[in-house]
Amino acid sequence: MKFSAAKTYILRMLKRELPPNLHYHGLHHTWDVFNSAKIIAKKEGLNDTETKLLLTATLYHDSGYILTYSDNETVAIGLVEDILPSFGYDPAQIEIISNIILSTKKGVEPKNKLEFIMSDADHDYFGRSDYHVIADSLQRELTEYNIPMTEKQWTETQLDYLENQHRYYTQSSIDMREEKKNKNIQELKNKLLKL
Repeated sequence: MKFSAAKTYILRMLKRELPPNLHYHGLHHTWDVFNSAKIIAKKEGLNDTETKLLLTATLYHDSGYILTYSDNETVAIGLVEDILPSFGYDPAQIEIISNIILSTKKGVEPKNKLEFIMSDADHDYFGRSDYHVIADSLQRELTEYNIPMTEKQWTETQLDYLENQHRYYTQSSIDMREEKKNKNIQELKNKLLKL
């Protein structure tokens, strides 16, 4: 498994080929998820191989946006299956990475520790002070991709997702992010009262 080479390859590809109007799902998001996953993996005690598989998944998880906005996870898995064998990843490792990527699809429940960490890293910002800035970038992106919402609809959507659909899976993310996530939920509730 040549992790560094696989990392360099996909980062160059994302930089070159991701659409420029991905205000949320751009290269900056890939880096954010990568860095969050690294921190959580260390806190959760993953070994070197598990960490490399997880981090490979973070780097490739949004690569499908190069070709399509909808069902991008399936395209990302196709890219993983095409690209990673040339970097020495075996079929079992590729399956693990593919399952981690699939677990980021809306409505799919993560099933194991690597998938739990991926989910927590992908949503790490829910419990951070930059939550509102990042959420605004997603609203802007959705508008560009013909999924516009009024400010009230968007605030209601965010509130419903954070309060009723999302949860952190790892103890590390719960300890690091839950308190601020609850404050962000309260801020959304306060905002909704004014709309």
